[in-house]
Amino acid sequence: DVPRIISVGAVNCSDDIASFSSRGPVTWEDVPPWHDHPYPPGLIKPDVSAPGVSTRSHNLCSGYSNKSGTSMATPHVTGVAALMCEKADDLSIQLTPDEIVQIMKDTGQATFDPCETDPNPIRVDALAAVTAVAASNRKRFLAHARPRMCKSTRDGATSGLLPIASLPLARCRSARQSNAAYNAASNPAW
Repeated sequence: DVPRIISVGAVNCSDDIASFSSRGPVTWEDVPPWHDHPYPPGLIKPDVSAPGVSTRSHNLCSGYSNKSGTSMATPHVTGVAALMCEKADDLSIQLTPDEIVQIMKDTGQATFDPCETDPNPIRVDALAAVTAVAASNRKRFLAHARPRMCKSTRDGATSGLLPIASLPLARCRSARQSNAAYNAASNPAW
């Protein structure tokens, strides 16, 4: 992992972190010439996650097939970043890479990791991220994006507290409905 690069993890359609997805933290303390990000705490990676399990993709010369990997998840995040930059440009706003990542994290959806790593990378939410950029006062949004705690449930059992951004439209989907119900309601293609 390279600092200042958006690293992407993969989730399935239930927002479970994929078994093949990398998990942080990472350190560069023994890597010359940098010797930085000592562990603990190291760098928390991946930064965000996106659908990357059984993702429909082009199959060279023979139609389409389902593929899995962080290489399937990364284009989702790239597309969200491009939409955010396009909206910012429409509003004559300049977004920094750090602001792009922070908005993705603040507006994304909680994920579940069967390996119990902490913290779990947030799954990007394109509509919420672009809507956040469209807020009339971006600096006010970034300054007031305070974490709040929301109970997360998995199959009816409380699995802990997750920080959720305090945006007016932010939802803690996992506490209100199951992953399957959320995915069916918000993305019929899943």
